[in-house]
Amino acid sequence: MCRRGELLLALSGQDLRPYWHMLLPFSYAVVSGAVGSCSVLFAKSLSNLLRLALSNGYQLHS
Repeated sequence: MCRRGELLLALSGQDLRPYWHMLLPFSYAVVSGAVGSCSVLFAKSLSNLLRLALSNGYQLHS
């Protein structure tokens, strides 16, 4: 995305720098939010799996 934006800045006759400087921090926020939510979901799933595995009545069936 960064390279595409730089290419648009280089080839375009218009001044796109204000839009690019607004879009880049927003895209970082969106990507970091997605990665953060995935890590929280993974941690919750892992804690549930460990809680069930360590309980007395739980057995893995194949």
